Amino acid sequence: MKLFIFSLFITFLSNSAFSDDAIEMATSNLCTTDEQILFSCQLWNKKIVSICASKKDQLNPFAEYRYGSLKKTELIYQASAKYPQNKIYLLTTQQKSELKPSYIIFFQNHNYGYSLDIPYTSSTNEYDNPKLFVNNPNWADADWNEYGCVANDSDKKWIINLLPNTPELTNATTHDFDKWVKKFGKRSYAP
Repeated sequence: MKLFIFSLFITFLSNSAFSDDAIEMATSNLCTTDEQILFSCQLWNKKIVSICASKKDQLNPFAEYRYGSLKKTELIYQASAKYPQNKIYLLTTQQKSELKPSYIIFFQNHNYGYSLDIPYTSSTNEYDNPKLFVNNPNWADADWNEYGCVANDSDKKWIINLLPNTPELTNATTHDFDKWVKKFGKRSYAP
């Protein structure tokens, strides 16, 4: 009888909130405990995209884009004094009727363009589904790959801790973004 109860308990644990998927959904960021989470969400493919930054008092400030899972980060792109050629741009837009701004975070890594769109919707007074776009203009069809963030009802939908003057990110103008779009192409969606 004790063996039966023990095996039921083990089965419960393996199917419960202790599974890797549940832990990933609850954690939803790739930043370390000594970093700031500027943005993070889980994508529909169960990967996580996070923008992490150094703490305010750190000697060498940085911002870093990370993509992957809790087990393996597949892509890291850092903007810092150590890598002055790397820039992660933050474009802030806000209509008079909106309580909060919409954001576009964009950068280029080798031949790839990355854009993370975080739209604010005034009708619902909340951030709408952020989307990650990736493109390489050398691809035959040169279409953007689009990855939407998924909502998690048991946790925040996503973490947004951006300010128009986030010092780790380079403030961008619409002109900067237009030049970037000219290089990588227009997307089917924009905030």
